[in-house]
Amino acid sequence: MKNDFTKPSDDLSNLTKIMHKKLVQNDVNIRYELLEAEKKLLSQIKQTRELERTLRDVKEIVVQDRNYFQNKILNNCSSIIRKRTTFFGNSGSFTYSDMERNSFTTELEVIKDSTNTQWTGLEKYVNELKDIHSKEASKINYSKIISY
Repeated sequence: MKNDFTKPSDDLSNLTKIMHKKLVQNDVNIRYELLEAEKKLLSQIKQTRELERTLRDVKEIVVQDRNYFQNKILNNCSSIIRKRTTFFGNSGSFTYSDMERNSFTTELEVIKDSTNTQWTGLEKYVNELKDIHSKEASKINYSKIISY
């Protein structure tokens, strides 16, 4: 009879050992999965920071290029204005070299009001300036920006 009672307890002990072993294995698997998930998350955080850094660099490059081309366009506008030294209208002659960059639009409006017949010639010059602007803007090397 003693053997009958010991046998179930041995089975229970073995079952407890098996369950304990499975629980430990599950705990190890869960910890491993958590570590893998943490590695993936850290990798994604690192990639996000790199992308943010790249985006900041691209923004700086775009601002620098925009400022460079704005200055270049202003210089081209000034040289075209200097080449067209005089404008003859109904009210006499007007020298472009007297104009400052800041008052360019205002001066054109004054000329338009006083000399409607010659305005088409000025529109031609303004369109030339716009063409220069679009040509300079098209020269921006976007591949340089994308490579960062």
